[in-house]
Amino acid sequence: KNSKIGSKCKINNCMIMDNVTIANGVTLQNSIISDGVTIEDGCNLNDCQVAPAVLVAAKTKVNGETLC
Repeated sequence: KNSKIGSKCKINNCMIMDNVTIANGVTLQNSIISDGVTIEDGCNLNDCQVAPAVLVAAKTKVNGETLC
């Protein structure tokens, strides 16, 4: 609900909560994205959990982590 997904994103097997903004060219795999998260351009998150209201900076690449 009220989430925005940019162009050229790849999202596979993810749970995306409300009020999330996903910028252009983001890849998400097997991840949980909590309420109010902003993911900037070119990020790659694999097997991650992102806590509510977190800003994930552009071009962040993480695997198997919790971002809070």
